[in-house]
Amino acid sequence: MTEYIFLIDCDNFFVSCERLFRPDLAHHPVAVLSSNDGCIVSRSLEVKKLGIKMGEPYFKIKVLCEQHKVALFSSNFELYRDISNRVMSVLRRFSDVVEVYSIDEAFLALSVSEDIEAFLLRKANDIRATVLQEVGVPVSVGIAKTKTLAKVAAHFAKPQYMGNGSNVLIKNSNIQKALQDIAVGDVWGIGRAYAQKLARKGIVSALDLCNKDDAWIRKETNVVGLRTVSELRGVCCFHLGEDEVLRKSLLSSQSFSRRVTSLRNLETAVAGHARTIAGILRSESAVAKEVSVFIYSPEGNGKKSKSVDVEILLTYTNDTFLIVATALDILKRIYRPNVAYKKAGVLVRNIVPDGAQPRETLFGEPTNTNSVLMHVLDDIRQTHGDIVQLGVEMQSDTWRARREYLSPRRTTRWGEALSVNIQ
Repeated sequence: MTEYIFLIDCDNFFVSCERLFRPDLAHHPVAVLSSNDGCIVSRSLEVKKLGIKMGEPYFKIKVLCEQHKVALFSSNFELYRDISNRVMSVLRRFSDVVEVYSIDEAFLALSVSEDIEAFLLRKANDIRATVLQEVGVPVSVGIAKTKTLAKVAAHFAKPQYMGNGSNVLIKNSNIQKALQDIAVGDVWGIGRAYAQKLARKGIVSALDLCNKDDAWIRKETNVVGLRTVSELRGVCCFHLGEDEVLRKSLLSSQSFSRRVTSLRNLETAVAGHARTIAGILRSESAVAKEVSVFIYSPEGNGKKSKSVDVEILLTYTNDTFLIVATALDILKRIYRPNVAYKKAGVLVRNIVPDGAQPRETLFGEPTNTNSVLMHVLDDIRQTHGDIVQLGVEMQSDTWRARREYLSPRRTTRWGEALSVNIQ
C-alpha cells in the first residue's frame, strides 16, 4: 500500500460562497473586500484578468471596478465559516485522516494498492464532483506523495493555470516540469522574504532550489527550508496532523470604521473580541490563563500609540463571562478620555488543553463553573448562527467595521434564508 496526499483547495473561496446564492454572477467579475471594505481579499477569474491584484486597496481600483461593473461584496465570515464546515464534512467521508489547513484548504491521506495515476485522478474527480454537488463550491485537487508537492500539484490544477481541476504529481518527469514552471516564491513554506533573498542568488524556480546541495540550502534558508526542499524531492517530512498542535496564543482584533473616543464604544468592541476568543478556545478544547487588551490611537505621520495591559487569571478557563469581565477590567485601566482610538483587540496566552491544566486551588475546584451554559450557547451558535450576544456588546455599533456590500447570511440566519416563491 502506498500513501498519497490530497490537497483540496476551494477555488476563489469567498467569491464562490457569494456566487452560491447569486447564479447570475457565474461568469461576471466578482471581488470580496477585507474588513472595513479596505482591500481585495478574493477575486474571480474575471477580476484577475483585469489585472487587479490580491490585497489591492479598493480606493486605487474603484474606477476600474466601476468601468467593468465588478460585483463587490464585504467579507461575510459567518457565511464563509459555515460553507467551509460543510466542505470539510464532505471530505471526511473520503478519508479518516483529514487535516484542515485553513478555511478553504485541507489535506487528506489515502492509502491505495494501485500505483496508477488514472485511479488517483478518478478519486480526485469524485471528490470535486461530490463537493460541488452537495455544497456548491468548486475545488481543485492536487495529489502527490508529500504535502509540499501536493500543494504544487493543486497550484497547477487551478483554472487560471489552464488546469482541469485535478492534478497528480507522481511521475518524475511531471514533477521536474512542475518545479521548473513554479516560481520559488509560490512554493508552500518559502515566503516572500526568502524568495527575494534566493532571487538575488539566482534561484528563480523551485527546480533551481532543488538542484542546490543541502549545505547551501541550510545556510541560505533554515531547517524548515531544507525540509521543504526534501519534500519537493519526494521525501515526506511534514506528516498529516503534525501542524495541528495547540496554539500558543489567540488574537481577535479589528480596526474601527471611524475613530472611537468613548469608553462605552470600546467596551462593546472589546467584549465582542473576548467572547469570540472564548468560543474558539472551547471549540479547540483549550483553556487559557493570560488575557491582554490593547487599543491603538493614531499620532500622525503614520505613527500610532499603543496602550496595552495584561492580567493573569487565578485559574485556566474558556468561560466567556470570565474572559469578557477580565478584558473589560483591563480596558478601564488603559483607557484615556478624549483620545481617538482606531483599533482594539484581545489576546490570550498560556493556552493548554482543557483537562491538562494544573490544579490552582487547594481542593481543585473546577475552572469552568459555567461549562454547561457555555455548551448550550455553543450549540445555539452552531445551529442558528451568532444570534446570542452579551448585553455589553449591544451598547453601541459605531465601532463596527464598514461593510457596505454585505450579503445575507443565508445558511446561518433564519431571517436571512433564501425564500422561493412557487406560483
